[in-house]
Amino acid sequence: MKRNYNKVVITLFLNIIIFFPFFVKAEVNYQLLGLGDSITTGYGITDFNNIYINIFKNYLEEYYQSIIILNNEANNGLTSTQLLNKIKNDIDLKNKIKKADIIVMSIGGNDYLNEIIYYQNPEIFIDIGNQLLANLKDIYNNIFSLNESVILIVIPLYNPYLSLLKNNQELIEMYDKTKKEMIEQINQYRVINNKQIYTSDTLSKEIESSNNLNYGIDPHPNINGHKLIAEECIKIFNEKIVTNNNSNQNKIITFIIKNKYYFIVIGIIFLAYLFKKGYNKARKW
Repeated sequence: MKRNYNKVVITLFLNIIIFFPFFVKAEVNYQLLGLGDSITTGYGITDFNNIYINIFKNYLEEYYQSIIILNNEANNGLTSTQLLNKIKNDIDLKNKIKKADIIVMSIGGNDYLNEIIYYQNPEIFIDIGNQLLANLKDIYNNIFSLNESVILIVIPLYNPYLSLLKNNQELIEMYDKTKKEMIEQINQYRVINNKQIYTSDTLSKEIESSNNLNYGIDPHPNINGHKLIAEECIKIFNEKIVTNNNSNQNKIITFIIKNKYYFIVIGIIFLAYLFKKGYNKARKW
């Protein structure tokens, strides 16, 4: 009788070991980090849930069926030079980059802000564009040196100042050139360095619509604009990240996470069945 009881205990122990990874996977937390300027802070959006990064977070929670820890480290008015300095020197930010699974970043608009509003000098426009692209490359290098496996989604540069630049076609073309080069730089960086860095080829034009921006000279996206940005982040996630990473192992893990409660119930029922079966055998002895 004692020998059979020991068999029951051992059986239960082995099954707990087998099912324990399922429980652990079900409780995995993912970390989403926001970097950059006031687009990512959600400047002008009164409802926290309407900011694009929060819409994206909610989608990821639904996809992974798990808690997404959001750290939004974006700052209003931040330029690419300031962001680069923060990443290099801010110890707390470095640690958050190291822990992040996904980073979303918006940067570059403030580099042009003063020049567009006050001066509109073509030569300075060229210098700003060149410096921005150089800073972006350094930003990418620093992020991936801290976390080589992180997924980085970059919100492309868009032009909210078309009304201010309507009489200066030369500057509009220069700005558009930088927008295009920024996208090309990201695509090249991904291929050359084999890193998970992505952006949208179409978002710039879509968000420049008056329906997606605030009125007047306010350069920030409105609620419609934030929804558009979130939709593009979700599209990038589904079309590029999920597709690229969906090995057979990842498919199994994703299936387990999405159906974790079914596995828990099945595991409990199975363990109860084994216990009862073992107990009945022990009684016969």
